[in-house]
Amino acid sequence: RFRLLKRNVNLFAWLLVHLWAFSQGAIPTAESDLITERLGEMETALKAAFSAVEAKLDEPSRECFDFDRACSAAAGFGQAMNQSALTPDSAFGNTPVNRQRMMFKQAPTTPPFDAVLQQEVCRIQDTLPSIWQSNLQGSDNIMGWQYYGGINDVYGIYPSFDWSSSGSNACPGQFRPTLRPWFVAGASGQRDVVILLDISQAGQAPTDGFQQRRALVAALLDTLSFRDYVGIVAYSSGPTRYSELLVQASNQGIAQAQAFLQRLQQDSGSTPNMGAALEDAYAMMAASREAGDTSNCNPLLVMLTSGINAVNTPNALEVVEDASESAPVVVLVSDPDNTNVPVKTSRELSCVTGGYTLDVSTMTTYQVIESLTVFLASGIAEPAVRWSEIYEDAFGLGNMTTAALPITVKNGSITQLQGVVAVDVKLAGFNPNNAFSPTEINTYLLSQQACEVLDIPKDVSKQITVKDKCEELAAERKSREPPAERNRSSIVAGTVVGSYLLTILACVLCKIKHPKCHPFRRLRKMGDRLFIAFIVSLILLMPWFFGVLFDRLWDPILRFTYWKRSELVTEARTVVPYRCCDIVNCGCSEFSGESCQDARFRLLDSPSSGDSAPCGNGYYCCRKESYQCNCRQSCSGSGSSRSCRTTCSTCTRCVSSVSNRRCEIACGTCRRLTYDASFQNTKADTRQFVQITKVCGRDDLQCVNNTDARYMPIGTTQTIYFNPADPTEFTRSIDYNKGDLAAAIIPGVCIGIIWLLFFGSLLYVWRQKAKETGGCDCCLNVCDLCCSNKPKPAKPTASSSQPETSHGLVAMDALDLGAGDESNPAAPVTHTEIYPPVNQQPTASANPNPDAPPSYAAATDSPYNQAAFPYYNVDAPSYPPGREEADKAKFESVA
Repeated sequence: RFRLLKRNVNLFAWLLVHLWAFSQGAIPTAESDLITERLGEMETALKAAFSAVEAKLDEPSRECFDFDRACSAAAGFGQAMNQSALTPDSAFGNTPVNRQRMMFKQAPTTPPFDAVLQQEVCRIQDTLPSIWQSNLQGSDNIMGWQYYGGINDVYGIYPSFDWSSSGSNACPGQFRPTLRPWFVAGASGQRDVVILLDISQAGQAPTDGFQQRRALVAALLDTLSFRDYVGIVAYSSGPTRYSELLVQASNQGIAQAQAFLQRLQQDSGSTPNMGAALEDAYAMMAASREAGDTSNCNPLLVMLTSGINAVNTPNALEVVEDASESAPVVVLVSDPDNTNVPVKTSRELSCVTGGYTLDVSTMTTYQVIESLTVFLASGIAEPAVRWSEIYEDAFGLGNMTTAALPITVKNGSITQLQGVVAVDVKLAGFNPNNAFSPTEINTYLLSQQACEVLDIPKDVSKQITVKDKCEELAAERKSREPPAERNRSSIVAGTVVGSYLLTILACVLCKIKHPKCHPFRRLRKMGDRLFIAFIVSLILLMPWFFGVLFDRLWDPILRFTYWKRSELVTEARTVVPYRCCDIVNCGCSEFSGESCQDARFRLLDSPSSGDSAPCGNGYYCCRKESYQCNCRQSCSGSGSSRSCRTTCSTCTRCVSSVSNRRCEIACGTCRRLTYDASFQNTKADTRQFVQITKVCGRDDLQCVNNTDARYMPIGTTQTIYFNPADPTEFTRSIDYNKGDLAAAIIPGVCIGIIWLLFFGSLLYVWRQKAKETGGCDCCLNVCDLCCSNKPKPAKPTASSSQPETSHGLVAMDALDLGAGDESNPAAPVTHTEIYPPVNQQPTASANPNPDAPPSYAAATDSPYNQAAFPYYNVDAPSYPPGREEADKAKFESVA
């Protein structure tokens, strides 16, 4: 009984621990240590394969044929499969394999087995089979298939087996490694992807173009992994989202997105508006990050367009330039036409965001996906091992996950993808007794992944496609701009540099070179502090003022100056009501029932089924926490001076989740309002026709009324302003933003007051000094220029009427220094200052004070104005003997 009780207690405790772990979306420490250990072993095996291949990258090519080819008809490529060497292997679900051989397969349209492909195959054949054999022997039946996918669609797998037994992949088959999620995820990392799909009826072949764009989106969705988050914005004259927020690209999420995609139809009679679609995409990204529905990794926008942007309001380029989210825009153009300005917008979008543009009209799907993968891989400087979502193996090995690691080579500053090595790992190997569900394992795998920063080199797009001529487009775009915008950088630099030079000049003139001449000198020490405060205020206020002026007010100023005024006339109105459903009222509780996507389609197809239904919206993390990860230590110095610093990244993990989040589907009527209008292009003297679209959400009649009030009835006119360089860009108002205006006026007025007070005071001081010196400004040290030719005033003589003091000094009275006495503040202060008599010189036997100011020795040749200081001699610094300290102080105050 005791043993039975003990066993039951232990079992109960085990159940409690795992129930708690399941409720928290976490795995207990002991089991997580086991999983971490097993995953670490697999990553070590992958990195060994990576290092072996990397070491062979620079070796010269050679011929090799000692490998099995998957398709017997591919003559000249390896050797035909030896069926007798295949034996059933329990580690591979009793599939007949040959552990002594490796097998390669070429894709159906891969180029012939030329020197490049031969070098790639030989490199893998020389390095990986021995490593993979060793891995398989020591993996305790944890490891499954090991394989390599090359960027040229060469696929090598170990061990060798009969490829014709793989069903849909039978020869020649359509299997391509570059289209597989493990390849794309391993090569390009995790990301938030928003796909913008043009469904308008525009372009030279609208139906064919739309079908190709939709097929490309479907292929792109299939390359995503469960670490990615995806959103779809279908747009014509207005945007329509697949979901309000980004959706995790799990198997279920991708299936729902594919179902939405197949239901999309071309919007006949509509014209595309790229700016509105981009605004909606950025809004979706921002809302998703705020809600936590994000990979917390690299954002990416992929736009599949006909190449036309019929309405440029809002301006698509300004939308991406002003977006808070910095994301490369990859533009795939299905119907290229480079003859007019709006079409070039798609190429300009990729140029200004660091993306690239590709003409896909003559390309196959796999070529487009391969190009996108190469582009993204070039921005990953430090690739890491990537784990796939748990899946069911096609050979009966049960639940598995795949680890992938890219092989790259540096070509200058550019990272070039060569291929990806991968290994299948059986879930049973690190999940004994199936203690954890695939959802829990997926959650754990996600928590262990780090985000590699995506930094695309500028020259990558040039190597991917020669048609992306950013320099030519930038030059052409600049030629269409008004002169002020073309010379914007010069104006900004000249204004900023000129203002600071003016401030520095004032500082040099008034404080550094002439300390007694700055406009606040009469305030003595307080004046010095006030002078410094004004200079510091200018230095701090000018960046504020110029920042607001050139960043926030520059474009409104240009619109106000260059845009033309016209009258927009409403000519027609079209309302298209359609049934739409939203996911609402989501909580953080489990739900067992139909998915939200299935419920949405059911209610859309059968309005009689009702307007609402509960549904499950898949896995959701209710609460996340941040922690330090990927810590690394860097040290410098040696011995006692050695110092080390540890830097860590910040990762997030889910601490509370549900596997199927409970939500509701609510259906109603959405409306798309389209107004056909026109205005007079006064510059070209033609009539410009535009189409304005507004999409109002589910049962939102207030939106319909507000929009009709602006454009209806037919014939309604309203004042607009349009861009003469691109008439498709227009706006109803060119008024300044009051907040931006206030932010510029406040520092601007302060700067103006400081400069006015400063230079006004300075001018006043200089003019006063000029009066005192008879027209010479000694503060500027130009007396020798402006006074050298003036007659010097006669020196006073001993018989002058000035009284003489008891110790032989002449007194000078009534020097007004601008301050009154205490009894009469308005009265000038009268001082009696002591100067040497006319003919008396300091004796040579005097003990001069070295700190004293210059003497009043006779200096008839001095160029300085002697009317004010008859005996001032700058060349003979000495002090009259026998002077008291009080006399010295009075002497200095007058000087």
